[in-house]
Amino acid sequence: TFYGILRNRQFITYTLAGAFAFANMFIYLAGSPAIFMERFEIGPKAYSGIFALLAVGFIGSNQVNILLLKKYKSEQIFRVALFSLVLFNLVFLVGAMNNAYGLVATIVIFFFSLSCLGFIYPNSSALALSPFSRNLGSASALIGSMQIGTAGLISAGVGLFKRVDIVPVALMMATVSLVALLILFIGRRRVLAGSLQ
Repeated sequence: TFYGILRNRQFITYTLAGAFAFANMFIYLAGSPAIFMERFEIGPKAYSGIFALLAVGFIGSNQVNILLLKKYKSEQIFRVALFSLVLFNLVFLVGAMNNAYGLVATIVIFFFSLSCLGFIYPNSSALALSPFSRNLGSASALIGSMQIGTAGLISAGVGLFKRVDIVPVALMMATVSLVALLILFIGRRRVLAGSLQ
């Protein structure tokens, strides 16, 4: 069953694009405690407040996505959110490399990046599952394992770098976002080509 699902071009395109985009969440989870608590010397209570604020970005955009789906297609929302994620993360990387960000700017960048994920995650899943009327449960399970597995493996790389340095986190976030966009660009062309045959 899994083999048949993985052969579907639309499934693999949106599952992998979503997986690499969602890796941003895991990179943030792995890197933010050291960045906020060690680099910016934020205490545990203040960090928990920042963490809650940033979670609002992800959860809130997920709720806004429900409203947007009444007017726009999942594909449109997914593409705009992914392009926005790449843009925010490239801005984050350039600023981090030039040591331009203080505490507030870092929080703002993380907030916008996580907000993009609130749009990307549900729409990537919906688009990946849309070709299936049968084996929907197997396809859904495969999406979950691939996205969480990919994101988890990538985020492990955060531990290879200096803990308080923002640049590796920003670099990893920008890289996985660009990979997600590349997968979407190549995969979508193949999906469209397949539909014309």
